[in-house]
Amino acid sequence: EGKLVGTFAVSDLALSSCASIPHADVAVVGSWDNSLYLFAREFGRAIDSFEAHDDAVSSVAVQGNLMVTGSWDSTVKVWSVSPSSLSRSPLHELVEHDDEVRTVCLRDDGSVALSGSADGITVLWDVESGVPLAKSQLH
Repeated sequence: EGKLVGTFAVSDLALSSCASIPHADVAVVGSWDNSLYLFAREFGRAIDSFEAHDDAVSSVAVQGNLMVTGSWDSTVKVWSVSPSSLSRSPLHELVEHDDEVRTVCLRDDGSVALSGSADGITVLWDVESGVPLAKSQLH
């Protein structure tokens, strides 16, 4: 019915993004403190966290057991994710942007990711190989 179930605090800095993990009662939360948090609604708290980037995490997308994050450090990272833990080592660190990455998304099958940066550049990525498929200037 749209009522508040609870609140939690994980960082002294702003939380920037979140994505739910399919078929689980958990969500991944990105923060300006460079970290990712795995939040479990059942426990009402973060059950896992680690520093994922060298600057603020600006965007998070999850599809199946894959997660893609974008950061103000100009990188996009691909991670393995499960309902109980976050991988500490990225599967790929994608370095094609020259400016802050502001948004990321994953295709439904998890095979392709799209990232966009503050300078208007978008990059289409092959998730399995980490190779850029296309790059374009939108503005």
